[in-house]
Amino acid sequence: AEGGEGGGARGSPRMSAHDVANMLQAYARNGVPSDAELTSVGDRAQEVVGDMDAQDVARTLDSYAKIGKSPKKALLTALGRRAQQVVTDMDAQDVTATINAYAELGSKIKSPKGEPLVLRAEFDTH
Repeated sequence: AEGGEGGGARGSPRMSAHDVANMLQAYARNGVPSDAELTSVGDRAQEVVGDMDAQDVARTLDSYAKIGKSPKKALLTALGRRAQQVVTDMDAQDVTATINAYAELGSKIKSPKGEPLVLRAEFDTH
């Protein structure tokens, strides 16, 4: 467990979606991680994004915004899609954190059809 990238279990493939969101939140609170650490956790986030609940999505996006680094485009797109899927489970704080994160990252939330995403409690059948 010693040596290596210095990240220890941080980039472990065993990290759950919730663990990834917690790790990014810790980075946001305690200082900017190394590029290697952020890449490792971002890669894991990409793998588990489909398991993220509403709070995990909001915290992940919010953490990237607070760190001041945008996630890779594929992850940002996946997080946007996941936000659409879990929007009905978001509370006001989750919605605010998500919108603020996109504003801070200079990104617009897009639907899979390329249209602006409207966060509202509706179910899309497609």
